[in-house]
Amino acid sequence: MKKLLFLITLSFVFGQSQAQNKVATSDFARRPHFYQGKTILLSNVAINTGNASSNDQSKAKSRPRPTPLQNNLNEKIWMFTATPPRCRPATGWTLINPDIPNLNTPLCFAVMTRIFDRLPQNKSFNADILVEVDVRGVSQIKRIRVLK
Repeated sequence: MKKLLFLITLSFVFGQSQAQNKVATSDFARRPHFYQGKTILLSNVAINTGNASSNDQSKAKSRPRPTPLQNNLNEKIWMFTATPPRCRPATGWTLINPDIPNLNTPLCFAVMTRIFDRLPQNKSFNADILVEVDVRGVSQIKRIRVLK
């Protein structure tokens, strides 16, 4: 029985250590594509719980098509502009605006509505957040710890 309890405890501790990685906010801002599909912990992130619909990222409904440019040799050069992902959270999720300085990729973040309702409303505050990163869609914030 002791061996079984030891193995269960060991697997639980090992499973928890693999679940999240603490990442520097500046490193995440520089290369968010590296963390695609991973669950990471970002420390001391400023969060604004004001109107998320005023965010430019949530206004994008469709992606613009690439536009050809003509040069002197009559060759087409295709330019792709970085467009924000579609910010349509799932049912029961609410868009939120974490302020990550120097973020070079437009991202959308969502938190569960029942967690959002318990946050300080129409204020800015700092928090540690546990994020499941999705660069092409809506990144889900799994846990928010508000800092004093």
